[in-house]
Amino acid sequence: MRRFYVLALSIPLLLVGWVDGGSIPSLPITLSLATAAQIVDGGGTLSFQVDISNDFGADGVKWTLTGPGTLTYPQSTLVSSPKYQTVYNAPTNVASTTSATVTATSVADPTKSAAATITVYPTVVLPALPMGLAPKVGVAFSNTLPGSGGSGPLTYAVISGALPPGLLLSASGVLSGTATAVGAYTVTIQAQDKPLGSTVLGSASQTYTFTVS
Repeated sequence: MRRFYVLALSIPLLLVGWVDGGSIPSLPITLSLATAAQIVDGGGTLSFQVDISNDFGADGVKWTLTGPGTLTYPQSTLVSSPKYQTVYNAPTNVASTTSATVTATSVADPTKSAAATITVYPTVVLPALPMGLAPKVGVAFSNTLPGSGGSGPLTYAVISGALPPGLLLSASGVLSGTATAVGAYTVTIQAQDKPLGSTVLGSASQTYTFTVS
């Protein structure tokens, strides 16, 4: 005698669509960006990734930009896709503080969007020193490097070469001291915009040759 068994399985189902002429409402799509406000210096870049829920068709988002700069998109992989990520590229030469807005809009439901505001600070610039600025042995010397741009005071450091013996460079860009040896000394100095302490928004470097007489 054959016996038949009926197995009752409990499987959660999400019904979306039309049944018997009546509609079953789908869950609403929601979007969010990890950071709603960002800062960058001219020439810098920022990466954005949107978190999207209930996008069951995996339609992703459309990215738009209001303000200066451009958007580019990373290569599509199994874990990241232009559907969900973009890169903001700030203009190279920014003379004064400006702003831009990056918006992600759901393709499946264009009424749903998320936006991030970007503050773009002036491009960091470190120009050459005036001609004829030369330290002399035994004579006190002081000069402030002419860096500009960024979100606030720049931080300076020697990244290659060496200053003339007896001269020091402060973090605020003041070159001072009394030279002790004749000669030509070539040094590369970098100015960085680090308003958050460790994150560098922008930087510029310049090579100087000091001829000590």
